[in-house]
Amino acid sequence: MAPVVQAAVGGDELRAATAPAAAAEPHLGRALWRRASGVDRAVAVGVVLLCVASAGDLTTSYWAPKPAVLAALGAAGLPALVARAAGRGRRQVGTRTVWAARFAVVFVAVAAVAAAQAARPWFSWGGQYQQGNGWLLLVALAGVWALGTFLSPSGRRLLGRAVVFGAVVNAVAALAEVITGGVGWLGLSLYQHLAPALQGNPVFFGGLMAAALALLGVEADRGERSQRLWTVLCAVGLGLAGVRMPLLVVGAVVVVVLWRAGRRRGGWPAWAPAVLFSAQAIGGIAAGSLLLLERSGGSRRLVSSTAQGTFGDRLQAWRAGLLALEHHPLLGYGPGQFVTATARYFPVWFDRHAAGTVFTDGHNLFVDVAVGTGALGLVLAVAWMALSLRRHGGPLLVLVPALLATACIEPMQVLITPLLFLALGAVAGNRQTAARAVAAGSDDSLAALAAVLRRLSEAGPARRRRLRPLTAATAVAVAVGAAAGVVLVTGDVFYQRSINLLYAGNEPAAHQAGRRADTLLALWPNPAAQLGTDALLAPGIVSRGHGIRLNLAGPAGATTPASGGVEAAAGAPRAAPAPQPASPLRQAVSWQRAAVRRDPTDFELLTGLAGLQIRAGEDGAAAASARRALAVDPWWGPALQAMATISHLRGDQAAANHWFALERQVSPAATAPWAPPAPGAPPTLGPR
Repeated sequence: MAPVVQAAVGGDELRAATAPAAAAEPHLGRALWRRASGVDRAVAVGVVLLCVASAGDLTTSYWAPKPAVLAALGAAGLPALVARAAGRGRRQVGTRTVWAARFAVVFVAVAAVAAAQAARPWFSWGGQYQQGNGWLLLVALAGVWALGTFLSPSGRRLLGRAVVFGAVVNAVAALAEVITGGVGWLGLSLYQHLAPALQGNPVFFGGLMAAALALLGVEADRGERSQRLWTVLCAVGLGLAGVRMPLLVVGAVVVVVLWRAGRRRGGWPAWAPAVLFSAQAIGGIAAGSLLLLERSGGSRRLVSSTAQGTFGDRLQAWRAGLLALEHHPLLGYGPGQFVTATARYFPVWFDRHAAGTVFTDGHNLFVDVAVGTGALGLVLAVAWMALSLRRHGGPLLVLVPALLATACIEPMQVLITPLLFLALGAVAGNRQTAARAVAAGSDDSLAALAAVLRRLSEAGPARRRRLRPLTAATAVAVAVGAAAGVVLVTGDVFYQRSINLLYAGNEPAAHQAGRRADTLLALWPNPAAQLGTDALLAPGIVSRGHGIRLNLAGPAGATTPASGGVEAAAGAPRAAPAPQPASPLRQAVSWQRAAVRRDPTDFELLTGLAGLQIRAGEDGAAAASARRALAVDPWWGPALQAMATISHLRGDQAAANHWFALERQVSPAATAPWAPPAPGAPPTLGPR
């Protein structure tokens, strides 16, 4: 019967069901690669690239290469998502998975409607720059989930190996960061004395390490030597990350591994793998923490941090999200709109406690979905995820809680969140098939044989013809996604080049690179704000502001050696000083206005525009910009200072004192913009 079954299912499922134990294979990774299908291999390679993609100091941060990889992966899964929602492969994956796909499709459609009705719909498609938390990220999540449902048994195991391999590469990178203090041209540098590896932030690096250790713990009894080395490296990496939640996840994994070993019979041989894994995990974490403490002192942050410091600010963000949801309960504010929706709901004491802190994300997957797509989107997303879960989901099932723990306290990100949904898809597709039932000797062999014979009718040229449209659509989608990724990375390279040239003093070349970045990254306001900074720092610029000290935030999203403010000698205020024409300053105002048009509710951008308009003598326009910023966040200190400055310039000292008093509620140490600087105080050239 085996040849018949192999002809019906392509051989992969039968080989996986009848293969000898993995521990008996000398090279499990090679065996998995040989048995895997083309889709399995492509997904595994994509996951590794997602974990390790980095362009070093060529890009503005770690971020740009990762969404480029995710764009190709997510696009490849969209035809598969449509096929699953239409019922393709119902016998293989079950009705639950088909309905999960349908909920995913409806969720993406609802998110699109929410984005279209958002206060800044154009911005809602892409989300925040260097975060990418808009509608396109939700589409990519649905795509990678669908890819996961198409993985074969060998492909699911290969996916686990890909996650572990990517984690090991990151652990080695973290060791290089801590030992050398940073390798700039590779983009390896410490983040607040902690190791972020190739993820830009230790919390995401720690989440990846915890997920890899969870996978290694589940398969600890396989006894592979390579797994022991990987366990130690990932544990050391987690110690170097120095973050709390992944440590709790690994602690839970150790408890579960020991509990499972205790349920087996066989004495010490049954306990040995679990005890060895636990010792390696705990010892590796301790070694990484000690190394981090000795090299950079970063472990003190973990020891000295408090629950209030870790979760207090997040609780305020979640509270603000729920308050905002009351006003747009059905469809929310649109994906990527968290800061616009919630800024006004943070209490004034929070602005005083965390001055300058802006929550662009809810730091919780479900809060973000609720604020972005409303209660309707949240219900659809929860149903989609719940229907994807299976009790017998295989080793990848452990990835779901491990990654979800990070997703529930950190922002939506282009590695952790896609890996979570890819794991959910792989679990949803892990259904006991007829071939595996026959190979395992199922009691209901007649029913299993009948299912195999039904699938026989789908084999051959007819089946291949039916798959051609899906294959062609996938190829086109991958090409489109890859092209979008190339555009994103190229634009970010020009963006970073503009910043580097500006620091080097080559303003014309910086402006040229900035124009190219602005063309390629037209979804986001950041390149336009950077162009405004380029113009602002042009030599010979003359601007208004004599007699007062401006200490306003510069163009938001721009990176400058010294941006935004100027300081002049104190003197008597003038109600209407004559502005002097300054072409570079006018250009800076024009570019900042272009940035605001792309994101008209960003109070940082609006305050930066108000500061430039004050310098250009446009008091009325500056007041309008500052008031628009305060309409989004009534306690944004730089906007309050802008209003105080404008009132002082107009000679309305009572209004100036009123606005300054409001600013003092947020920043008790603030000084009046018209007050003379303290003797010996350095000039204020940038944001506070």
